[in-house]
Amino acid sequence: MDLTGYFMSDNESEITKWRFPDGTIIGPDEYLIVWADEDEDQASDTELHADFKISAGGEELLLVDAEMQIIDAIYFGEQEEDRTFARRPNGIGDFTAGEPTFNANNDDITSTTTVSDEQRLFIAPNPTSNHFTVGLEGEFTENLELTIFNTAGQIILRQQVNANAQVDARAMESGTYFVVLHDPVKQVNYRQKLVIVK
Repeated sequence: MDLTGYFMSDNESEITKWRFPDGTIIGPDEYLIVWADEDEDQASDTELHADFKISAGGEELLLVDAEMQIIDAIYFGEQEEDRTFARRPNGIGDFTAGEPTFNANNDDITSTTTVSDEQRLFIAPNPTSNHFTVGLEGEFTENLELTIFNTAGQIILRQQVNANAQVDARAMESGTYFVVLHDPVKQVNYRQKLVIVK
């Protein structure tokens, strides 16, 4: 992911407050640390420092793309010392408090287990253009939570489902999505890619 032209800000009225250096790239399974400490004098080729500070008392933090669109945002309250506020499942779930995962996957310390392969979760047909069936093989809990994210991490759909639930995908655009099925009793997330072809 090339972040050239992207911005971070703590003010929705000034979304271009701090620009990522040209050529800033995040590779697959890599993480990028940005110190929001208003100390650009410490910035280097390996360490990024934004020209604003975020408040422990709570405020907002925005990620803005090169087309000036806010692609992610968090509006947070007072923070606890030595605690993190991170998306779980990693990068795509809701923001939750937990132990710090500096430069690592947020799922590494969460109490929820994530199963990323196809051993339990099934989606059929996949690819699809209008409808698909999603469910779990074997024993499962009723009232599972289905969440579909796009590749930008935005939630496209969230609903409660049971076994072999049929999902209407006619309003979804062509592309790759991530389907997460959460079992609230076992505290397990089952994840699989979904491809929509129009």
